[in-house]
Amino acid sequence: MPLSKRPRRKASVAGTRKPGAAMARYSASVWREGRWFVAQCLEVDVASQGRTERSALRNLEEALQLYFTPPLATKAPRIRRLSIPRIAA
Repeated sequence: MPLSKRPRRKASVAGTRKPGAAMARYSASVWREGRWFVAQCLEVDVASQGRTERSALRNLEEALQLYFTPPLATKAPRIRRLSIPRIAA
């Protein structure tokens, strides 16, 4: 069956599993591509894959956690000031 004709299943993905943390819920569409299952979040442009549907959803949950984790600077940035001439309008 061509990929575009394959039925897609919806699943619910929890946003985090930390005890006492607020939970965000997302929907996922899951389909099979060859030997892999692909899970794509419907609300956020994030996708993942796995050998089973369950592992694809677990991988998507981890990918969503990483997507929403703020980046941590490994080195303090150097702030510099710039001066440019003003152009009259």
